Amino acid sequence: MNIEVFYSNVEAERARRGWTISQISEKLNITEKTYRNRLANAKDLPASDVYALATLFDVSADYLLGLSDKIGRA
Repeated sequence: MNIEVFYSNVEAERARRGWTISQISEKLNITEKTYRNRLANAKDLPASDVYALATLFDVSADYLLGLSDKIGRA
């Protein structure tokens, strides 16, 4: 996984929706610190977290991971 691409795509989706880190953390039912830590340590991010972010943003996990340019889910 290209961590820079993953982080960039997550941040792009967050910005596209105009959500703050506080709002996204609330939607994921985690603390802001946990959210920041998970993104900072994305190389160890469990698949369940990638899935949760993809579901929240309504995008494909492949897009978030930088494996596809297609944003939407199939």
